[in-house]
Amino acid sequence: MHTIWKGTINIGLVQIPVKLYSTTDEKDITFQQLHKECGTPVQSIRTCPSCKTEVKWDDIEKGFEYDLGRYVLFGKDELDVIAGEKIKEAKVHEFVNLGDINPVYFQKSYYVGPDVLGGDAYKLLVQALNGTRKAAVCTITIRSRGSVALIQALQNGLVLTTAYYSDEVRQIEHVPNLENNKEVSEDQLKLANLLIKQMSRSFDLSKFKDEYRLRLQNAIQQKVAGQQVVFVESKSSTEKILDLVQALKASIQENEKKTEKPKKRKKTAS
Repeated sequence: MHTIWKGTINIGLVQIPVKLYSTTDEKDITFQQLHKECGTPVQSIRTCPSCKTEVKWDDIEKGFEYDLGRYVLFGKDELDVIAGEKIKEAKVHEFVNLGDINPVYFQKSYYVGPDVLGGDAYKLLVQALNGTRKAAVCTITIRSRGSVALIQALQNGLVLTTAYYSDEVRQIEHVPNLENNKEVSEDQLKLANLLIKQMSRSFDLSKFKDEYRLRLQNAIQQKVAGQQVVFVESKSSTEKILDLVQALKASIQENEKKTEKPKKRKKTAS
C-alpha cells in the first residue's frame, strides 16, 4: 500500500510513529474528452488571457483576490509554514465516546499503520480504544490542509477520519419543509416499527454491487466488439400508493412473501 502520510500520534509525552494509507480503491470508469470531428483527445492548456501565451507550472503563483483585480501572493514555502505541513504529527487533544460523534462531520478515512519502531505503543493504543469504546480527537495536516480528525480502533488496527469543522457543516434546521410539531398516528408508528423489524439484517455491504458500473462495463465491451447497444431506461419497481397506512401494510405483506420459507413436500409411501 502506498504511504500517504508519515509522522507520529502524540498523546501527551507518548509518541507513536505511524503511517497513513488510503482506505479505498475507487472503481470509477473514466472517460476522455475527444474532438468530435477527428476523435483526438482534447488537451487542457493553461493560458494567460492577458499575454495570450501558454503558462508553465513553474510560472504559476497562488494569489488571493482581496479586492476586484487586486491580489496578495503566496509562495509554496509560505503556505507550507502557515499550514504546519512540516510538523508531521497527529496531536491528540481529548478522547470522546464513539456514540457522541455525528457522522455528518466525517470527511475522509485513512488506515493507520505502525511504523518500524512504533509497534508496542501502537498495539497498546488499539487495545485501549477497543476496551474503552473511545475515539481520540486530534489535529493533523495532510497535503497542506489542516484538519481535526478522529482516531478509532478497527479490529486490530486504527482508522483516522478527518472531519469538517463545525462552521463548515450546515445545520439540519435549515432544511426546508421540516415540521417538528407534526404528530404521527399510533397505527402508522406500529406499522413502521413492524416493517423495520422485518427488514432488519446484519450489515453486509458486500451484498450490494455498483449496478451502474456493471452496466457501463457491459456497454463498453459491446461497443468494442462492434455490437449495437440498446439502452433501456430503468423504471421504478415500486407501486405508488398515496395512503401511508396502506403503503406500509402492502410493504409488510410484500416482505412476508419474500421471507416465507418454502414448505417441505411430504414423502409418499411407495
